Formats: sequence, C-alpha cells, structure tokens
Amino acid sequence: MSSQSKIFYLAPDSNTPSWGLGIIYHHVLALNEAGFSAFLVHEKKGFTLDWLETKVPVLYWNQSPSISAEDIVVVPEVMVNMKGLKKLKCRKILFVQASSFLFEMLPEDETHLSLGFESAMGIMPHMMPIIEQFTKLGADMVPPFVAPYFCKTENKLHDREKAILIFPKFHQQDFGIVKRVVEDKLKEINPSGITSIFKSKWKLIVLKGKTHNEVAELMKEATFFIATNTFESFNASCVEAMSAGCISICYEAFGPRDYMVNEKNAFVFPNNEAYKLSNHVFELIENFEQKQTQLSYIREEGYKLAATYNYQTTKDKLVELFTKKLQAS
Repeated sequence: MSSQSKIFYLAPDSNTPSWGLGIIYHHVLALNEAGFSAFLVHEKKGFTLDWLETKVPVLYWNQSPSISAEDIVVVPEVMVNMKGLKKLKCRKILFVQASSFLFEMLPEDETHLSLGFESAMGIMPHMMPIIEQFTKLGADMVPPFVAPYFCKTENKLHDREKAILIFPKFHQQDFGIVKRVVEDKLKEINPSGITSIFKSKWKLIVLKGKTHNEVAELMKEATFFIATNTFESFNASCVEAMSAGCISICYEAFGPRDYMVNEKNAFVFPNNEAYKLSNHVFELIENFEQKQTQLSYIREEGYKLAATYNYQTTKDKLVELFTKKLQAS
C-alpha cells in the first residue's frame, strides 16, 4: 500500500436532503478519522451543502483534482455518466445505495466493467447478489447507519404528540392516495379541521421542505410515520423513525425485507397497497387507547433494531474494507 494513496468519493451537487448523500459524507469523515487520506468530490466549484453540518475535505470534479493510478475513486451508482470517468486511470469502486437505480445513469453502450470499475459496495444484504449478477463485479457490504440526533429513548407513548408524519418522495401516486384519504378521515374525526392543537386531535404532517434535523425533531415527538416508497434499498427514514420512537407504517419495498417484521418492529404492507395501508392507519388512531400494549412493544423492538445501525459499526467495516483494498494495490 502506498502511503500516498488517496480515496475520493464523488457526490452530486444536490441540496435536497438525502441521507444517501449524508452517508457519502460520513464515509469520508470516518476514513479521515481512521487516518486515511479521503476527499469528497462535488461536481462544480462553489457548491456547498447547506442541510448537513458534517465537515470533510471537499474538491471539485470540474477543477480536475489530481488523481493517480494508485488512488481509489468511489462512484455512486447514479453518477456513472460523469464526463471523463471512463478515461480516468485509477482504481474505481461502484457505490450502490439503491439497487433500483443501478442502471439509471449507465450509458446504453457501456457496462460497469467497461467503465473500469474493479468492485462494488452495497449497503444491505439483499443487494449483494443483485449487484454481483447484474454488474459482474464482486461486492462488499458496508451497512448504513442512522444519524445520532434522531435517537430518543423513552417509552411513554401517551407523551407523544397525536401526529402522523408522511414523507413524499418523487411524487409517487401512492403518497397522494394515502395523504388524501388520511386527511379526509381526520376531518371526520376532527370536525373542526386538522389544524388543531397537538395533544387534543390527530394531525397529519407532510415532511416536505424540512432539513434532516427538522425531520428528526418532528419524529422525536410524533406517534406514527408513514412511508410509501416501494423501491428503497434501506428506507432510512423508517429506521430513523424507529430510533426516534415513532412507529413506522410502510411498504416492504426492498430494504425493509432485510430488517422489518410486520407487527414486531413496524407495520409493513405489500407494495402499492395504498388503501390497505390507509385503513390500518384509521384502525390505529380509532383504537389508540386499546392498542397501547401492542404499540409500546413495537416501539421497543424498533428501538432495538435501529440501534444496530450505528456509526461505529459502519466505520469499522469501512476501515476494514479500505485497509484491504489499499494493501492489495
């Protein structure tokens, strides 16, 4: 291993809060903490991320950072179309955080092998065989983690706000259906409307235009969280809700199959069953008092599950992986 070998993580110039981007930043942070020389590479000079406080060394792709043949460039699956990437003479690792986006930006006349990738990283167990079969790359798993500012370990369900959070993503049809039918139901049980004061009547809050920290604060006070994503490989927001003591109501998607068990640590439904999911929300709020024992159990199991997705575990695996990678160069 060369003492001068460096690690570069490409990152998109996007200020839309995304924990996938947060994970990339924290990979760079963890590697530097462990003594590696690691850098975050944004696309254009001048871009700054304004929703994440994590500080790491930042370079810019359009300024042609100095990258040698012994260095490693880690490329998110959605950035494989970056101009100049194929010609770059260095070691390349594909970083897949969403297997549903594996071919989203891959040029039609290219493969991951033809672009020069030597291996891949994934974040969840179910992703490994998918990545290896369809990219022909060997894959290592580096698990994700939940930001510690989501954590709130308290068990009194009655201290929670009567709030249901719902997260819109990519204007999914299912989000629109669930939002509308839940709002209509709340108008029935709250005749004065859904803008009433917390602790007196149930309220639906759409998590739109919120920073990551603002979402964390809402999750630490609300009772339920609804996610209608069908394609997530981790579904970080569900685990964030668990860590905050907010009960997740979601689709099985891809990632939740790895860790969620229906009526044990969350309420999980088949993908696209928007009305079935909505009806269960109705049942939960209409029978809230009678379901205290079940809900408290689900919250406690959610805490336990979320605690396994922590920064130290991610860092340890990352250090182990890159130590081997650089020793092999």
